[in-house]
Amino acid sequence: MFAPFSLPLPLPLPLPVLPLTPTSRPNKPTQIRIITHTPLSVAYAPLPPLIPHHISTHAPHMVLHVGLHGGHTSYDIEQSSGRLGYSMPDVDGERWSDELSEEVWPSGIFPDSLVSTFDVAEVQRRCGKNERFEVKASDGVGRYLCGFVYYTSLANYESMEKGGEKPVLFLHTPFCPTQEDLDKGREAVIKVVESMVSIWLERNGEKISTRNG
Repeated sequence: MFAPFSLPLPLPLPLPVLPLTPTSRPNKPTQIRIITHTPLSVAYAPLPPLIPHHISTHAPHMVLHVGLHGGHTSYDIEQSSGRLGYSMPDVDGERWSDELSEEVWPSGIFPDSLVSTFDVAEVQRRCGKNERFEVKASDGVGRYLCGFVYYTSLANYESMEKGGEKPVLFLHTPFCPTQEDLDKGREAVIKVVESMVSIWLERNGEKISTRNG
């Protein structure tokens, strides 16, 4: 999440360990440790070293980035992100040129688009229907900091294993100006996390390591 938008984001910050119930095993709740990070500055340059550092430090089983999408009322789970095209100035007035992308993520190694190994349509399906909020599958993360941080995470996993697992998603949320909006948003985020965990457990069996993640 990004600093200027940190207050209205519906993250379950007071609940670092949640007894979630993934849909793949509804009668067997799973303790999930959620490691949150302080809000990120809406600036390009710090992210390429910062995101890999945190993933390496915490070794999470999966990563969920959350950012605001003004004007939208749904919670959109984004499928992929692009390497090029980040020409809009950040909060420092700086741009990220395609030449910088080529330097950090060379085209011979990193494709122009990287795709999460989570199927967002399946995540949406497992979230189910809810009268209080709408979770939607999407593939329009954009070419600003949301797309940039998403590609940075996906590229980090691509650098570990070309064409390998990329257990990362980006969730676009609407503004949450009221407490009721925040409460609904937390429910939506938790549903997305439960669905991700459900899919991860099916892929990896019941094998969960004792590391934090």
